[in-house]
Amino acid sequence: MSNRMTRYGLGAFCAIAIFLTGCFPEDSLEWSRDGSVGLLRSDGALHFVDGSSGELTEIAKEDVQPLPGISADGSMAAYSQDTECPNVSQTLELLPPGEVKLIKEQARLLRQEMLEDESQGRNIEEVLKEELRVPESYRGWVARYVCEQADDELIQKLGADNIERAKGTELSYSRLLVVRRDAPKATKQVYAVATQIWRPRFSPDGRHISYLVMGPEEDDEADLFVASLLQNVSAMRVDSSVAVGYDWRQDSRALVYVKQDGDPILGVLQEKVVADENNELLASPVQEPEPGSVATSTCTTGDAKQLVGTLFERFMKVQYGPSGRVFFSSASASIPTSDLEELEYSLFCYDSFTGTVADVLSSAASDYAGGHVSFFALAPDGKRVLLPIEKNRFAIYTLGTTLAEVPIAEDEEFGDDVPGMVPAWKGDNEISCLVSEESRFLAAEGRDRPARKEIVIIGADGSLHKVLSTNWPDQLMP
Repeated sequence: MSNRMTRYGLGAFCAIAIFLTGCFPEDSLEWSRDGSVGLLRSDGALHFVDGSSGELTEIAKEDVQPLPGISADGSMAAYSQDTECPNVSQTLELLPPGEVKLIKEQARLLRQEMLEDESQGRNIEEVLKEELRVPESYRGWVARYVCEQADDELIQKLGADNIERAKGTELSYSRLLVVRRDAPKATKQVYAVATQIWRPRFSPDGRHISYLVMGPEEDDEADLFVASLLQNVSAMRVDSSVAVGYDWRQDSRALVYVKQDGDPILGVLQEKVVADENNELLASPVQEPEPGSVATSTCTTGDAKQLVGTLFERFMKVQYGPSGRVFFSSASASIPTSDLEELEYSLFCYDSFTGTVADVLSSAASDYAGGHVSFFALAPDGKRVLLPIEKNRFAIYTLGTTLAEVPIAEDEEFGDDVPGMVPAWKGDNEISCLVSEESRFLAAEGRDRPARKEIVIIGADGSLHKVLSTNWPDQLMP
């Protein structure tokens, strides 16, 4: 097959991949390693959850971004939150030097462009978009900075109405926050950027926190960063164009992730060491920040160790298992390929000792995997895996066997293809999941059918342990 046909076939695969797994559930309930403490994100609010009583402790009322993280011991939570920018000049003091440099330089060019232009009252936004080519995420910042600093000459040139309209542009910046369970209102700001911060994750030892920063354009991939909660390191850049579902190694010294491999369709699974034998981050300060860069440090270990090539999709997931194994979701396809070949998703395992890759799902489990395999969750002990199915059902698969149990029957399914809230492991042998009003688990409580969906805790054998959300207010139910 020619290169052109090969690329055509892969392009078709990529389009299907984005269609099937290009979305993710915004609400979540994640648990500490032993399942004693949970972290609930629902409709922008964030709460700690007591794993025994279900009691909620409020962290934030609104504007919490999806995919927050909880520490392994349940003592801390990390999340990103959008915060309104009341004044650009004051807010710039909170942003990385690279972003500030870009905004101020583009503002200087915009002011010059406006003053030199022969027409009167030009639309500021159009100049930013078409002539200065300012990245999308920074256009509002540049326009407002110019107008907040406007002198009489610029006001006369642009017109007071244009100035006031631009000054009214709504802006927000993204803050990475950490909070302790014993002081849920005493938040600590780790970092702030003008774009978006996603999916913060604590290292297993709780010393560091990793996070993703989205690029300045809407279709940009994410860059991976690490900050220290003990050292003076707030934004060490690890790598670029990284898929959302990265993971920490158990020794807290390395990260594993999938990144684009020089092609929007192809990717590579790789591991990068970010901390030394004393678990101090291997960070080197950035002396002269590049315009727009949010990095204040770079990782000194250089290139990452490439493990295996794969197809790339921005929401694919990677998770460390026991004994040096790495599990990752991916589409499987032969290369070269054709647009007639059927795309299949599965869960794969890379063995660091043998250097081999294997599809770890049995034929029974593969029937359930489908396009939602990127929402898989490996149990803490590595013996079982949750495989979400469309319409809020899921399979519990015991690795190395042919067993795949589906606790939610077809007549209990609800919602859209993408789950409203994916199930999560609560320790090694329990699972939290959202069930419908018609669920047999709610009927088993010996009461009338409820008027709403509930979050239940079930055993790995599919038996009901408790209804966790009985006393939660309606507005917190996904």
